[in-house]
Amino acid sequence: MINRSITTGAQGNTAWTFMWAMTAELLIIVMFCGLFMVRESETIDPAIHVQVQHELKNAQDENGKWITNLMDARSDNGTLLLRVHALVAQLTQREKEANEVDGRWQIERKKLESVHGQLKADMADIKSRLAIASMEKARLEDQLSSTRLMVEHVRKVHESELASRDIRESGLRRDLIGLKGDFSRVVFVIDRSGSMAAAVRGVSRWHHTVEVVEQWLRFLPVEQAAIVSFSDDVTTSGAMATINQPKDRDILLGFLVGLRPEGYTDTASALKAAYDYKPTTIVLFTDGAPHLPGQKPDFMRRQAIDFVKTRAAAGQKPTINAIALGDYFNSPEMSQVLMDLTEQTGGAFIGR
Repeated sequence: MINRSITTGAQGNTAWTFMWAMTAELLIIVMFCGLFMVRESETIDPAIHVQVQHELKNAQDENGKWITNLMDARSDNGTLLLRVHALVAQLTQREKEANEVDGRWQIERKKLESVHGQLKADMADIKSRLAIASMEKARLEDQLSSTRLMVEHVRKVHESELASRDIRESGLRRDLIGLKGDFSRVVFVIDRSGSMAAAVRGVSRWHHTVEVVEQWLRFLPVEQAAIVSFSDDVTTSGAMATINQPKDRDILLGFLVGLRPEGYTDTASALKAAYDYKPTTIVLFTDGAPHLPGQKPDFMRRQAIDFVKTRAAAGQKPTINAIALGDYFNSPEMSQVLMDLTEQTGGAFIGR
């Protein structure tokens, strides 16, 4: 495009040279004709001479106009050439700038290609490391699995040893206390009559019994337990509680703590409620012989004993441990009924 513009300028200069030559030739011809007409004026008709002079003047005027137009055209052509040269200079500068940008881009492209190659190499290295890490993970998982199996085996052995020790210790504690029977399902039958509120050395029989039951539930090998509390009515704790679950044990003890001693002593009804749990062992806490208003004491005692015999004949034979509270030495009626119950079921009579 630049070369084409330069060529066009050169062609313009050639045209101007040609036009100036033609103008010079025309002026020479006009001058020659003028001289010729002056010389021949003496022989030419005056009218024709005047006409020729008029035509010559018109020709000179036209020639002047043409020369003026040529000068204006040349001036315009010069301005155009200046613009063309300015555009050529701009295009040359733009081409230079474009070449510089292209050079910088080529440099950046090479840098990017280098970075891309490095990234590919890094990715290959990362994949290799991941493969190694995966194999190491599998190896560590195998080791962990083996370690877990070993730990589980050691734990079971340890738990077995602890269980054996706990059983031995629980059995020792039970033997020291004097309790008998199977402690898988135990029902604590607790006297809640008014006499249980009597205090011994500042502590009521009722609160002493609650503390004893709480300690035995924590330290004796009791698996499941329920509580039957009685006075002249009977109240139960509900379904058997699993004692090795602290929440169940706390609920059971909460039921007991919420009771208050009052009323009489309906032992037979309490035993009937306890037998409904199908227990393996019953622990009976009481401070007096069976007693209800309007009932003969001997009848009340026989009623409790006969109930136990009847159930034994039917095949239900839980061990009954009787815990005598208070001044049981001076209450032969209470002592006799409790000893009869324990003798018939193979339980123990314990005084506190």
